[in-house]
Amino acid sequence: MSKENNVIVLEQKPIITYDLVEAKGKEVAERIASLNLAEIEPTEENLKVLKSTRTELSKEFKVFEEQRKMVKELIMKPYNDFDDAYKKHISSLFQDADAQLKKKVDAVDDAILNEKIAGIRAYFEDANAHEFLQFDDIGIKIIKSRSDKSIKDEIDEYLSMVQKDIETIKTLDNSDRVLAKYELCKNMGDAISQTNIEIQREKDIAERKAAQEEQRIALEAQRAAKMEQMQAQEAEQKEEQKVVQKEPEPEDKIYRASFSVTGTAAQLRELKKYMDEKGLNYESK
Repeated sequence: MSKENNVIVLEQKPIITYDLVEAKGKEVAERIASLNLAEIEPTEENLKVLKSTRTELSKEFKVFEEQRKMVKELIMKPYNDFDDAYKKHISSLFQDADAQLKKKVDAVDDAILNEKIAGIRAYFEDANAHEFLQFDDIGIKIIKSRSDKSIKDEIDEYLSMVQKDIETIKTLDNSDRVLAKYELCKNMGDAISQTNIEIQREKDIAERKAAQEEQRIALEAQRAAKMEQMQAQEAEQKEEQKVVQKEPEPEDKIYRASFSVTGTAAQLRELKKYMDEKGLNYESK
């Protein structure tokens, strides 16, 4: 350290006299040992002794603590006074200056980095042939210390990979659908998987609708057959009712019938008597 910067001098080391501490410590140890603390049972009968002994030792320890704190305060006061003066007149000035310089340095660094990023973005826009791709899709970390060439090589590698993915997708079934998914997720595996899931879902929906339509047609056919059967039954019942409800012939109309009767003489006499009573005309031979 040069003499012109040697503005802080410790003129006298603090002197603390504590020769008697060790001897006093031995006395305290002997006295505490004489109390046989380990032998005192923690019972209700010994509670008063325990409390009084603890109070007595605390008072004695407090005397020593006050002396220690006094020494520390006396030693620390000049240091604290010095530290306050040092911060006010020295460190705060350097810290303020450093903060101003850092702000300016950061501003220059940011300008350089932004200019670098703008150049890289322009390179990407020129090299990119795909409208669905954005610069942020690449996820390149641009820092000032990284060379432009290494970043541009990474962009070229990414664009080449995208072109190969697109060429592969064009050879697949449902290529248009896969490509539409790829333009969203920028991952060929995910695009194929999502497309297959979507197609399978559409197939399941179509099959379910077809099954529902077949079921609907079958139910309609059953209802139509049942309706046709009911109509046939109703028509048959109406025909039967027509036969039953046919208009009876008038009772006063005269009909002629011929028939031969076989029976005993008594039966024939009874028949003749019945026909006479009913007023039927007949010829007997």
